[in-house]
Amino acid sequence: MTTAYGNEAALGKEAGDDIAIGADIDFGKRERDDHAASYMSPGDELVRHALAYIDRNICTPIDVASVARAVNVNRSYLSRTFHACVGMTAKAYIDARRIERATTMLTESNMSIARVARRCGYASADVFTRRFRAAHNTTPAQWRRGQRP
Repeated sequence: MTTAYGNEAALGKEAGDDIAIGADIDFGKRERDDHAASYMSPGDELVRHALAYIDRNICTPIDVASVARAVNVNRSYLSRTFHACVGMTAKAYIDARRIERATTMLTESNMSIARVARRCGYASADVFTRRFRAAHNTTPAQWRRGQRP
């Protein structure tokens, strides 16, 4: 099935499937009931597709422009719609998901910081360290040491 936001099969989504990553996002803060999908605006659906794309590609060097291309909309329109639905920019969301993944990897593995950075979609360990420090007020190495007994 093809939608205004692209081919659902290519997005790895069957019609009617829930997208786990968006499960905690309150789209439009509408009351929920059994017919919630009937209240979904085109912007909500666009953001659901964008969230699914981000979740599937979080380990690659994606940016807002590549997400916009994937869901077949203008970058500016995606940015406005995403912020209105999610409450943060798409760039901030991508960074938050990458940092979330990185914290898990730092806790559960002995991979080098540089390797964790690459596996989380960062171009370099320096960029990763700056973003991690902004999120946690500590470096990845310091954070890892604090997590170990």
